Amino acid sequence: MFFLEKLWKNRLRNVLIMILLLFPSTEILLFIKQFITMGVYYPEECFFLRCSSVMNHHMLQSIFIWPLPLYMLALFSTMNWRERKSGYEIAVISRMGKNNYLRKNMLLSFCGGFLIIFLSMFLNMLFTFIAFNGGKLTQIESDQLVHDGFIRWQIDHALLANLLFSLIIAFVAGIVAMAGTMCALKLKDIKLVYGMIFAIWFALFEKKNSIALLFQPASEYGADTIVPLFLEVTIIYIAVIFLVYTIGKRNEI
Repeated sequence: MFFLEKLWKNRLRNVLIMILLLFPSTEILLFIKQFITMGVYYPEECFFLRCSSVMNHHMLQSIFIWPLPLYMLALFSTMNWRERKSGYEIAVISRMGKNNYLRKNMLLSFCGGFLIIFLSMFLNMLFTFIAFNGGKLTQIESDQLVHDGFIRWQIDHALLANLLFSLIIAFVAGIVAMAGTMCALKLKDIKLVYGMIFAIWFALFEKKNSIALLFQPASEYGADTIVPLFLEVTIIYIAVIFLVYTIGKRNEI
């Protein structure tokens, strides 16, 4: 309960959580304006991660996804760094032990980041079904990309595909939050924490198979691209967590 109270007691943090929960659904307003002249798509195709809005040009998705580490750092890592700087961390550790304190902060970061982003995607799916129930138009031709089973599955089962990619982006948000928290707990300079987490994120964006592919259902990339990319991103962030933990333990000696 202490860690949940710590997360919710800051008003600015609560405002950021509400923005993250509701921001993807603001795209519905663009869809409504678009559908006045073009007709209504299937609700599944109006899902935020599908980038279907003609008027949007991926702008809202860029605002939400590109700075995702910033949101996770602001929610979790900065909170832990401030506790460490103020000396409050020492008082808490004296009550529960260093390993228990670290473990619970890491768990809070992962679960918090995962749930906030997944709920954001789930609310967007719910609101699009309410707003566009009965829509029949589609941007996907029936015989498009049938050569790849995974892409075919995403076309035939759009709702399940949306749920799958919601879980993927939520997992990535959680593991980024966890890496940021480990850095904040073990490194002294918060600027170094932000710089390192962002450097990794942007490097993953700029590589040939960008991390952005993990957040795009019904794209032209099949499981042979998505699965290795997901494993690569997971391994990189887990490696960061263990590396920073090891460095932090050596500095404590």
